[in-house]
Amino acid sequence: MNNTGQFGGTIGDDIDIVNAWGIATGSSSVKVAILDCFGSASQFSHPDISFYGTHDATGTGFNTNGLSGEAYGICCAGIIAAQGNNSLGIAGVAYGCNVLAVKIGTITSGTSWSATGNSISNGITWAYQNADVISNSNSFGSSSSLIDNAISNSITLGRAGLGTPFFSRMEITIHQALVILLQIQIL
Repeated sequence: MNNTGQFGGTIGDDIDIVNAWGIATGSSSVKVAILDCFGSASQFSHPDISFYGTHDATGTGFNTNGLSGEAYGICCAGIIAAQGNNSLGIAGVAYGCNVLAVKIGTITSGTSWSATGNSISNGITWAYQNADVISNSNSFGSSSSLIDNAISNSITLGRAGLGTPFFSRMEITIHQALVILLQIQIL
């Protein structure tokens, strides 16, 4: 996010986050839903991420026996909204925003997981009804009208008809996402 040439990187080849933070760091009124597996309730006590809320679209619940092998959603949440200026870990690109964890799949073994069209659709629907932005970096497999309709509803009905931006699998750059988060904060 701020390339100073560490590890052989090119100085300044980054998203200019420090300049962006001079404008805004995100707003606590902006909620970002992270769609993922979120197998363990213990993930929600991460010292650098404040979870505004959780939703289990699978109906299987969150286990309570530690990390389940699926920590990807926590990484995504950290990149977006890990707290800044607290001397812990990293600062997220919009560290003033709140995170909603939306469980759309279940762990099958190790780091493998599965989800149904219903759980994904239900997760997206809950997310657009409760969040300002949806982040999904998972693949949904083959095309599904159930999922496509939920995404379409998100971008047309979310935020009281303004639309809830739905970012999936890094289709846009982090810089573009930051601009959208800043615009939502200003609106």
